[in-house]
Amino acid sequence: MSIPEIITLHIGLSGHGFSKDEEAIDTVTEILAARFPSFSITEGTGFFRGHRERTFTAMIATPEPQEVAHAASVIRESLDQDGVGIGYRGYYFRATKLDVPDLKSSLSKLL
Repeated sequence: MSIPEIITLHIGLSGHGFSKDEEAIDTVTEILAARFPSFSITEGTGFFRGHRERTFTAMIATPEPQEVAHAASVIRESLDQDGVGIGYRGYYFRATKLDVPDLKSSLSKLL
């Protein structure tokens, strides 16, 4: 049995294409709930490229970090974002249109 890790997604709500932020949050919640039995979402304020935006952070408990990277990619596409940030073992990665990071492989290259 693998012990779950906490992996964090950083999701901005600017320019998401929904008429209300709540619709975007509901979409993200549905995406995560379909994949993970345990997670928390915290709303807040973030800064991206020098601009303030409403954000939320999803903390996901899972032994499968790559599944979080794939979920980040689905979220990015669903919200029509440039990227979704991923916090993994103290490092920051981004799921973008051109790249879904291989978290374990990328981390081993950094260490």
